[in-house]
Amino acid sequence: MKTFTSAFSLTCLLASLVAATPIAAPSTVAVTAASNGTAATCQCEAVICVQSWPESCHCSNDAKIDCYNKCGGEYPTLATCE
Repeated sequence: MKTFTSAFSLTCLLASLVAATPIAAPSTVAVTAASNGTAATCQCEAVICVQSWPESCHCSNDAKIDCYNKCGGEYPTLATCE
């Protein structure tokens, strides 16, 4: 019976977390084109970040830096995640 109760409690907890955690639609990070030719046509992958502070802030900053490393351009303005 303890196993069933533990599994049921865990299931309820996970269901409440899923229902309470909105996930934003993926978006493309904009990068200003640099002098190299690939930056003007380069597309960054869509990134989905968990909407929980400060993880969402770090995730967004990481996505901007990854896009900058891939496509170049001006260094992105990063948010302060404190």
